[in-house]
Amino acid sequence: MKKQFISMTIIGLSLASFVSCTKQDNLITPTQKVDVNRVVFASIEEYESLFEDPKTTNEKASEVAARFGTFNEAARVGSALEDTLYQEFLQKILNDDHVVQIDKWLIKVDAAKEQVLVLDKKYLEQYTDLANSNLENKNILVYSTNEDVLSLLQESQPSARTSGLFCKDNYASGKTADHEIYGLDIKLTYHLCYIKRGIYFEIYVNGAQLVYVDGNYVINKNSFYPGFTITKPASWELRCGKKDGISAGTYFSVNDNIWDGGYRKSLYSNVRALTQYDISLMFTSTNKELHIDAN
Repeated sequence: MKKQFISMTIIGLSLASFVSCTKQDNLITPTQKVDVNRVVFASIEEYESLFEDPKTTNEKASEVAARFGTFNEAARVGSALEDTLYQEFLQKILNDDHVVQIDKWLIKVDAAKEQVLVLDKKYLEQYTDLANSNLENKNILVYSTNEDVLSLLQESQPSARTSGLFCKDNYASGKTADHEIYGLDIKLTYHLCYIKRGIYFEIYVNGAQLVYVDGNYVINKNSFYPGFTITKPASWELRCGKKDGISAGTYFSVNDNIWDGGYRKSLYSNVRALTQYDISLMFTSTNKELHIDAN
């Protein structure tokens, strides 16, 4: 009887798994499971796998969002003229409380307060405190968006005592370079930025074309945007990690990165913070060089 019960249980679980995967068209790996109201990554490594190919990072995030139904329109609090608080990638993986689960940690990214709040899943009944940023709850760990939060969480585990994970490198500061060009009833804005969100770090270029209408500049959704060229060797270095960069003279077209509010091109995106970077570029339509660096 016991063997029969176990066999029936296994069959039942197999059928449940089949139905679940079929309904969701196998959009993500089987180890990612729907749990309450948030995206769940079974491990930090699984989360990091979204960044293996930078060209498909947002596409993979879209697949995760489709699987868990967490795409967060409410997070779009910025505009093409300034850095949004929650980049496209984060909009897809965070729920309405700005929470995602990675491994056993429930993580809230509070970009407005530049905080990352973390609650161990064993305190799941205290989720409301996390969602409401109740810092009186001593089980909620508080980090800065400047910090490499996932590395710090890894280092907090007993297994890290001899793993050599501890990193003493400095954190590069976030910077933005801006340029505006005025023409006849037109204004072009360009931005080069390094932003930090604790579990997501990015260097990107964005811009917008605005037209003067009834005393105000408004987004021109039918704009043509020029590409840009890296004017000297661009470089960046991960904290206690590898160096990378882009060769001088590399040209980027932005036509594939246009959305209703302007355009956006990512040069670096990863779960790890940088310790230094140095980037200079120039748009085809202007002789103005944009430059940001931190060493």
